[in-house]
Amino acid sequence: MSGGHNGIREHLRRESTVRRVQAWAETAAKLDVDLVSRLARTRRKPVVYIAGPFSGEDTIDVKQNILNAEKLAREVVRLGAVPLTPHSIGASFQGIGTYDYWCIATLELLRRADAVLFTEDWSRSKGACGEWEDASKADMPMFFVGENGLNELRDWLDIVRV
Repeated sequence: MSGGHNGIREHLRRESTVRRVQAWAETAAKLDVDLVSRLARTRRKPVVYIAGPFSGEDTIDVKQNILNAEKLAREVVRLGAVPLTPHSIGASFQGIGTYDYWCIATLELLRRADAVLFTEDWSRSKGACGEWEDASKADMPMFFVGENGLNELRDWLDIVRV
């Protein structure tokens, strides 16, 4: 994708983030009460989906992308939530299933999460951009590493934690 498309995507993402934060501020009490209530009823911890690039130019890139996602997953555990890391799942199934299959499968996993944590380089991934679109449509809480995302995730978890 050309630099122009990335610039447009970044602008739209930032604009959407501002709108989402404003919407959260207006409806935070209701959303938090609903999520806390649901988590309390089911006695489960919040699930945080890790979104970022998996594919790369070679196996070294792929392994680095998996390591980056798993590093974030460990941070999610330290924050007291359950990480859902499709990179770790994909690493076990390399060579099985088409790219389209994995795009559909990871979007299904995303829909079962409570929030999304995006890697710092997420916007270079076609799959992660699709995950951003899906999470945006579903009004899922989204946090971005490199933009104070881990601190914001921690604050959000403090609100919704059972």
